[in-house]
Amino acid sequence: MSPENTSPRIVVVGGANTDMVGRPFARLVEHDSNPGYVKISSGGVGRNVAENLASLGFDVELVTALGGDHNAAELTARCRRAGIGLSYALVAQELPGSLYVAILDDGGEMAVALNDMRALDRLTPRALEDRAEVFESADLVVADANLAADSLAWLAQRVSAPLVLDPVSAAKAPRARGVVGSLAALKCNALEAAALLGTDVPHTTAGLAEMADALRTIGAQRVFLTAGPQGTFFSAEEESGHVRAPRVGVANATGAGDAFTAGVAAGLLEGMGVRNCAAFGTVMAGLALESEHTVSDRVGRSAVRAVMEAIEA
Repeated sequence: MSPENTSPRIVVVGGANTDMVGRPFARLVEHDSNPGYVKISSGGVGRNVAENLASLGFDVELVTALGGDHNAAELTARCRRAGIGLSYALVAQELPGSLYVAILDDGGEMAVALNDMRALDRLTPRALEDRAEVFESADLVVADANLAADSLAWLAQRVSAPLVLDPVSAAKAPRARGVVGSLAALKCNALEAAALLGTDVPHTTAGLAEMADALRTIGAQRVFLTAGPQGTFFSAEEESGHVRAPRVGVANATGAGDAFTAGVAAGLLEGMGVRNCAAFGTVMAGLALESEHTVSDRVGRSAVRAVMEAIEA
């Protein structure tokens, strides 16, 4: 794992927002005020993926839309401190910065969340066309479905580098239906996969494996289907299989899927096979689960390499 210092090596296009995450000290009681703590950090699927990749030592450019308020200014500063390039970000001065508010349960799993990402609506196909040069110079592009369907279609049509997609949520996953056939890799959870396929979520490991294969049948070259404690099911022409979930304590599950996507992207860029990409994503997700922050400060090449070597042994 030794990326060359070409810039930008990876282009990530998608959401960047301020995260406000609350967790109760005891069992979450609905329709009541729950004693607990609230933490504020940088978030957004695209931004989280970008920070994970920057922490792994890659040159990363984030194409996103930022608002014009104090939150957006702070987010911009934190992105730059994390090593994320923002030279091609769009700034909508008249809109608030994107904001994500999540309430976790006492086990660290998300109970409910709300997001205001109106600024990202400005990342239209025309806006992407104006930034075409950054995609032309990329070795790999990661997109999230916070983008509208027509913007995802622009990427599928215009990007020649391998394209990796994270559908973000079951509500937004259908936006990606028209581009699945253009993907080098699709990473999704079972709810997102069901939304893409128009089916119910299976409750058996055999059903989850079949779902991963079904997603590949509709066009994705590689599929990584994460299923929480049931692990990850992967499918590609050369191999399909399963990787066990990491045995870790859960401090905050919010950024685990984004870390997994970053692991897949890094693995593809390093020429890993589909099984090792799934293992790499699993290691990254495990580090995120153990951290109270959206992106773990333990992410780095030495830490991930040590766990990967243990998996391969």
